Amino acid sequence: MIDNRKEPMVSIVIPSHNNRRRDLVDNISSIVKGKYKNWTITVIDQANTDDTYSHIRKRFPKIKVIRNSKNSGATGGKNQGIRLLPRGADYILFLDSDFVAETNAISELVLSINNKPEYGGATAKILYYHSPNIVQYAGSSVGLITGINWSNSGPDDGRFDKLIPTEGAGGAVLVKREVVKKVGFFDEAFFPVYYEDADYCYRMGKAGYKILYVPTSRFYHKAPFQNTEAWLNNAYLTARNKLIFMKKHSVFFIFFLVIYPIFPLFYLLISLKYRRYDALREYMRGIIDGFGYIIRN
Repeated sequence: MIDNRKEPMVSIVIPSHNNRRRDLVDNISSIVKGKYKNWTITVIDQANTDDTYSHIRKRFPKIKVIRNSKNSGATGGKNQGIRLLPRGADYILFLDSDFVAETNAISELVLSINNKPEYGGATAKILYYHSPNIVQYAGSSVGLITGINWSNSGPDDGRFDKLIPTEGAGGAVLVKREVVKKVGFFDEAFFPVYYEDADYCYRMGKAGYKILYVPTSRFYHKAPFQNTEAWLNNAYLTARNKLIFMKKHSVFFIFFLVIYPIFPLFYLLISLKYRRYDALREYMRGIIDGFGYIIRN
């Protein structure tokens, strides 16, 4: 247990773009009411079109709210948080705006890796807010042959209660200050979102750091179950950012020649089944834009 007088400082960065204001309020309130007290909060208002900026400033006058004129995505928002990292901060917690923390969520993350130099970061168990007995995330990895993002999920029946290293992170990841200084910024090629966390975690691994999945740190995600419809809606970013990620981290020509041709065929079949021809079109556009980025860079 960490003495409250000696708690490391945690800088919490929360990018927000047109999420429900109520969700952000609940997010911040859960941190304020939590057991861990040595923190700062920076909300990155990514050109929200409602009154989020003024409301949060009025409701929580002690936290910092940065208002951007343009949406720089999850990548840009997190990088802004890194640039604004307070001098005395020991950790930075990247947190999605529609998460609600249990009272000991931050304490458990810090405790799990404090004074453990082999671990550069820690990530929490993520459950669905409206179905709290279902785990959305309990550690993940991206197959460097297939490019498939594997995430542990399912009923919260005890199978996800082991403290284990993981290759990926969910929407609540704690990173040590010295690791951020060494690994650097999130790659804004992954604008606005998707694969940016996986990329950062793999870069941490290449820098010699492990990431720990901490099941006793629990956050609740105010999101619907991930289903085929949601997957089809994200066809463009899935196609584009998968290509960029695999170019950076895999033996790309094997992935491209052997595995990747399967994905458009799979999207074709799913799009036909659900009559979502727009998803197939967006997936192909993502492939074109992904290759365009790779060629230019």
